[in-house]
Amino acid sequence: MAFEDISKAIKIDPFPFNALLIRASIYNFKKLYSLGIEDCNEALKLESLSICGYLLRGAMRFKLKQYGLALNDFTMASYIDRTCYYAYFNRAITYQMIDEPENALKDFSTVLLLNDSSEAYKCRGLLYWQIGDYYNAIKDLENALKTYKDNYEIYCQYGLCLNSFKQYDKAISAFDEAIKLNKCCDSLYLNRGIIYKKKKEYDKALKDFSKTILLNPNNVEAYINIGYIYHEQYKYKKAMEMFSTAIMIKPETATALEGRAMLNYDLKNYFSALYDISHALELDFQNAQYHNNRGIIYKAMNDNMTALQCFKMAVYYNPDFYLAHYNIGIMYYIQKRYDKALISFNKAYKLKPDNYEILLNRAVTRVILNVNLKGALNDFNIYIKNNPNSVYGYYNRAHLYKKLGKLKEAKEDSDRAIKLLPTESTSYLSRGFITGTSNTKEALKDLAMNVISSSKD
Repeated sequence: MAFEDISKAIKIDPFPFNALLIRASIYNFKKLYSLGIEDCNEALKLESLSICGYLLRGAMRFKLKQYGLALNDFTMASYIDRTCYYAYFNRAITYQMIDEPENALKDFSTVLLLNDSSEAYKCRGLLYWQIGDYYNAIKDLENALKTYKDNYEIYCQYGLCLNSFKQYDKAISAFDEAIKLNKCCDSLYLNRGIIYKKKKEYDKALKDFSKTILLNPNNVEAYINIGYIYHEQYKYKKAMEMFSTAIMIKPETATALEGRAMLNYDLKNYFSALYDISHALELDFQNAQYHNNRGIIYKAMNDNMTALQCFKMAVYYNPDFYLAHYNIGIMYYIQKRYDKALISFNKAYKLKPDNYEILLNRAVTRVILNVNLKGALNDFNIYIKNNPNSVYGYYNRAHLYKKLGKLKEAKEDSDRAIKLLPTESTSYLSRGFITGTSNTKEALKDLAMNVISSSKD
């Protein structure tokens, strides 16, 4: 009846502006957006500076996914009234839909200058999170939570931001609050479990993943994460069951296939491993880690040329993937292309300066090439400082000391290597050659020990 009365009023009233907007609102409520837009068009002909007309038409155009036209309407509303925060807020949401995050952030910021809106803090916080600006995301979501204390979804997003920022304890607390508000949401337990897994608190992680599966038996990610934990704990049979269950539920899950592939690799089932990692690459061919892992599997199968190509593909898709550069260096080293190996080790170390295995291999390569021996000695020193029980560190530095004519230091390193691992034959052989320049009797004894140690290997 009310709708019919409004329609009659539009026909009778010589200036039916208000009636047109009221009917447009009813059309909007009934999801008859095209009819609502027509009424807004007529209303705006009568009153071209109507903020309500532009906001209402923009909203309906947005719902019809006419984002460009919606932007025009919200922009007109903001021109008419520079203090209308609804215009900026709606335009920000529209900018998000057309993937223009910078413009969206500007508009959300304008809204917050005009009005301390918790909704704007929430939306801007989520946008910051989406673009990887976790610091600002955390600040905005904290402001949003002052109002939305009963909104578990904001606690969830807040927890995810804290997790990305590696503030794991705070992230767990955020998920605790979210779970208090919604005990039946499987993703909350899943995300908290992932954080426990990162902290290596595996019992708590497994408990959360099990709860996830109880709430949602088809939650593939829970099975995959349990599989990774069991793999880490050397519970290979259980890990295989978890990865296989995930694949059975959702066969086209690349992460599950990759997890099972690397499990098969550790079990030396190389053909099965290769099958799974290749399938994972079919699903996600630009994944650098999958290419790197396939290279590792090919290397184990002694197909070094294919392995090298896989590692190169990994670098192609992620030039900052240090492990792929390192593996390329290893492959060149095996092929005795030491100059290329050194280049790759340099790249890997630049990307991952806290990985001391790279330093050890770079040092050995420099010694072989007889280049920058001072740098090689520095590499050995840093490596041994961080790995004081490494037989190979002392063994290789001993060779460098001998090359530099520092026989005393060379013998000391050889002595340390033998003390750490008395059954390692190469250490006796090394010391035998080193001491052979000054003490023939001691050298012959070490060379004899090398024969004895070798027979035990």
